[in-house]
Amino acid sequence: EPEEVNETRETETAEEEPVVEDTKAEPEETPKEPEPKKEEPPKKEPKLIEKQKPKSESDELDFLNDFEDILKDKAQTQRKAAQEQAPPPINKPVLQDVQQPRKGAGERRGNTASLQAAMRRQIGYCWNGVDDLPKDDQINVVIRVRLNLDGSLDGNASLVTPRSMPIGRRGVVVQRALTAVRQCA
Repeated sequence: EPEEVNETRETETAEEEPVVEDTKAEPEETPKEPEPKKEEPPKKEPKLIEKQKPKSESDELDFLNDFEDILKDKAQTQRKAAQEQAPPPINKPVLQDVQQPRKGAGERRGNTASLQAAMRRQIGYCWNGVDDLPKDDQINVVIRVRLNLDGSLDGNASLVTPRSMPIGRRGVVVQRALTAVRQCA
């Protein structure tokens, strides 16, 4: 059985070698008689094929470049049109901020600490402390206020904590806190 396998391999290699030699032999014999005729057509065909491939690739790339240029031009014209369509500014002070884009509100805690410190400082000028009042760490009064844009009090200050006016010394603290807010805010 191993001999049969070797015979098939020998026949395969024998068949492959003449095929390679035949292709080499034919071009060598044909150029001897008409060298320019047979060499020119094979040269022209590969050149045409080579030229066609780069042309088709460059055509595809040119198409993409043209498409990109068209998109850029369209985007620029849309930007210009949006700027031209903006309404003229209004000179009335009440409507100044109407046409400007508004910023996101978020949680609205960005200025809380600085606003709180400014309120404490301003109200502290009007606070009348007396020795007969409870200690500072025992005072817990929360007041809700609304302010105008200029910083003045908008409406009346309302008591949040405690919910109602206490009686006695704690009532005095709440009353003085409300008075300080109303006078200095």
